[in-house]
Amino acid sequence: MLFGKKDRANAPAQEKKSLYPVLHVAGSLKEYQQELVKKEVASLWELSRVGASFSSVLREGDQFQSKLQDLGESFSSINDTAGQFGQVREEITQSVDQARDRMSELGQVSAQVQQSYDSMAETFAQLEEAIRQSGGDPANVQVSRQVSQVVLPPDPPEEDPKPPYPAKEAAQQEKGFLSRLFGGN
Repeated sequence: MLFGKKDRANAPAQEKKSLYPVLHVAGSLKEYQQELVKKEVASLWELSRVGASFSSVLREGDQFQSKLQDLGESFSSINDTAGQFGQVREEITQSVDQARDRMSELGQVSAQVQQSYDSMAETFAQLEEAIRQSGGDPANVQVSRQVSQVVLPPDPPEEDPKPPYPAKEAAQQEKGFLSRLFGGN
């Protein structure tokens, strides 16, 4: 038993010696755990900052997308306006073409009127020449009164739809006018 007593007395010292590595490892693990907790808190803080940055980026992306949609609507509006402008331009072109055609027609009518005036001037020149040849003075001839009597018959009465002069009488009057005008009777 001797041996047993001796072992028992040395046992608490040996227990202390044998627990030292375990206590050292436990202490190291505790320090390491505290460092891990600190790193985890730092990582969580960094992750929250990254999350906030992503949220900010997502908000800015939404705002950018909204602005792009507004810009797209503006371009669509501009495109519609350009289409309307093209349509108005086409209508103006058509109006100008119509006006040009009407001006051309007016030019043709004006040329016809000018030809008529030229023809009338030639007829009056021939008339003057005929009056001179018959020995009369063209300045003293009162053609306008006699022409209006032949050309403009009086208005017919409303009750009688027949013309006041029969065609034969009108022809004889015209013949008499021309005969008087050109010297015959």
